[in-house]
Amino acid sequence: MDISDYRKHIDEIDDQIVRLFAERMATAKEIGEYKRGHGLPVGDARRELEVLSEVEAKTPEELRRYSRQLYMLLFELSRSYQKSILRCGLIGRKLGHSLSPELHKVFGTYEYKLFELEEADVAPFLKQGEFDALNVTVPYKKLAAACMDELSDVARELGSVNTVLRRPDGSLYGDNTDVFGAAELLRHTGFAFAGNKALVLGSGGASAAVCRALKDLGASPVVISRSGIDNYENIERHSDARVLVNATPVGMYPDVDRAPVDLARLPGLELIVDLIYNPYRTRLLEQAEARGIAAYNGLRMLAAQGLRASELFTGKELPLSLIDEATDKLAAILNGSTDGPEKHVNGRKPLFMVLNGPNINMLGIREPEVYGKRDYRALLDYIENSAAELGVGVRCYQSNHEGELVDLIQAARGQFDGIVINPAAYTHTSVAILDALKAAELPAVEVHISDIAARESFRQISYAGMACIKAYAGLGFEGYRKALEFLKAYNDSAENDAARRELVEDRRWRGESRPVR
Repeated sequence: MDISDYRKHIDEIDDQIVRLFAERMATAKEIGEYKRGHGLPVGDARRELEVLSEVEAKTPEELRRYSRQLYMLLFELSRSYQKSILRCGLIGRKLGHSLSPELHKVFGTYEYKLFELEEADVAPFLKQGEFDALNVTVPYKKLAAACMDELSDVARELGSVNTVLRRPDGSLYGDNTDVFGAAELLRHTGFAFAGNKALVLGSGGASAAVCRALKDLGASPVVISRSGIDNYENIERHSDARVLVNATPVGMYPDVDRAPVDLARLPGLELIVDLIYNPYRTRLLEQAEARGIAAYNGLRMLAAQGLRASELFTGKELPLSLIDEATDKLAAILNGSTDGPEKHVNGRKPLFMVLNGPNINMLGIREPEVYGKRDYRALLDYIENSAAELGVGVRCYQSNHEGELVDLIQAARGQFDGIVINPAAYTHTSVAILDALKAAELPAVEVHISDIAARESFRQISYAGMACIKAYAGLGFEGYRKALEFLKAYNDSAENDAARRELVEDRRWRGESRPVR
């Protein structure tokens, strides 16, 4: 046998070890759940000593020291895993289309289940159900608040709970992360709220959370309800309002043809926020867009409140950047799974998909003499900063798999205003990406960090480029900015065919006229 044969045998053994390790940890999880249910401690020193004795008796003498170290590590891993097991979930009435399980996968590895309950079952479940932490959605947020042993200040103020923690002594603590989520969404709009009147449609729990967030940002919220002093019949008396937030379900899928109010009645509005995110582009947001009013949907609020709830579940602080990651993940899910006219809404700003192919995630490590020393995170920061300066919206994706790239391109149809794509190695091989770009029927710009026209001959053929209207190569990160700048100009010239033709015909690489091959 030569070295390759030995390595092959080691690989076969490792395959068995991995399978058995996964099986052992799965069993450890079940044991941990049993201990938790029966009030037993996680660690059992007596049991561990018994196992060590048995293992050492079965191990050749020259390996006993190593087997002991191995099993001590296994015990430590098992204890750690058992302690980390959290039974989390969501309670509500109709949860079949809930995004919460996928949302919480971004934030942690804990178990997250859906519990559909009737109203009469909510209080008994909260008192006796098998869980460590819960989220609560409509229509049970106020009912949950009444079942708590202790409330956070904000939950007490709102009389509403969307996050429940079971303490070690069995008592229940209730909090409300909707205010954090609403504030994050409102801040994300970039609007100067201080001193401005904001109309909030609806009088439920979401409305209360939005009003609290608006007050914290210095705005003056006014609740519009069906039967209150301020209602839909006399809404014109608030024509000086600059902000409108829809906190009602009017316009939510499948009732997509309705809007809660005619914006013509409120000529002073400068910002519309619709907490609905399915569809992305509600009738209300369509009205706003037609009037040139900045408009945002509620997906970011969902992601932000979920992050804060996860922090409460685990006791660990999470980076706020995960809100962006979660928003993008949920957007991708909705883009591929919902019916009706959805679209990313980013106010008057066009929204572009930036798609990077294989090994772009290895920037800074892979051939820095060719691709530079800055890493992928630096690229994302550059793209996002460029987009902000240009006044456009971006969603960035990266995959090492051809099929995933094709799926993303297909999902972009009808959701984005254009695509910036660096297919990387798939540039030179993928007919599937070419076909997907054609089918998407979106303006696409090809970008390469290096100058592929000056590299190996096999890199000088671009299949993706055959479906792109412009290409930039050899400009490093700057190529992405130029691509966004071009797409913005292309989008702005939508009503001018001659201007668009001029843009398309000027295909410059590195500032020179060079055809894409």
